Amino acid sequence: MSDRRAMFQYSIDPAALTLAAAAGGTGTKQTTTLQLQGDSWFVCQKLICNATSMAFDARIYGGSGSDAAWSNAAVNAASLFGTAQRPLLMHDPFIIDPGTALTFELEDRSGAANTVEIVLEGYKDFDLSKRPTDVQYRAPYPMYRHQFFQYVDSTSVNASNSSPAQIRIQSGSMFVVRQIMALSNVGLVAGTFQVRISDSGSGRQYSANLVNDANFAGTAQYPRVLHEPISFEPNSVVSVEYTDTSAATNPIQLVLTGTKIFRPGM
Repeated sequence: MSDRRAMFQYSIDPAALTLAAAAGGTGTKQTTTLQLQGDSWFVCQKLICNATSMAFDARIYGGSGSDAAWSNAAVNAASLFGTAQRPLLMHDPFIIDPGTALTFELEDRSGAANTVEIVLEGYKDFDLSKRPTDVQYRAPYPMYRHQFFQYVDSTSVNASNSSPAQIRIQSGSMFVVRQIMALSNVGLVAGTFQVRISDSGSGRQYSANLVNDANFAGTAQYPRVLHEPISFEPNSVVSVEYTDTSAATNPIQLVLTGTKIFRPGM
């Protein structure tokens, strides 16, 4: 066992993080900071959370260089965090610079006071002379820098109707989808729906028909893992087709979880 690396957890003290509730199930946004130590790189491999209710949204900022956000929008906690026994496993870890201050923007949706503890688990790399190499990880382009990321679409579909949506891939990197999560009614009241995604540029569809949500997506604890990942080029558009099958107005959040790949020139 090398002294260069050691398992480590960073956590946000739950005593300092109780989200305020508000009428209608939406609370006031609350921001908290997690200061990482300067003695090492931190290679984040797992996202864990324990809360009074997992009905809250979260967005994380900070990491390496200018790539500050970990998602394009706020993510429902059930699609971002698992438990110690069933954590969200990052297929490609997020390498975080020594001394980084991570910012967590949180918003309750449970309608009650919500005490939250968030844990980042991975390992410290104490060799400050160089960034931990990405080659040891499983990205399809191991020679290029890459990082964990989530693309989010939130669309409300009228009862028994269909609705299109789009997710635009950012210009600075390609994106490889590793896992798919989704929630209906954003974790408050379960609904059902059908969905299909396609690449607008190539016209390629990733299912023959619309698929029931239970067969299309999971949660952070039980994600749908793609054994054959889907790659999208920079600036491409992911087209999403939704159809409600719950006979009620159906707010849906779809989360594509995977890896940004920063090829030369991006």
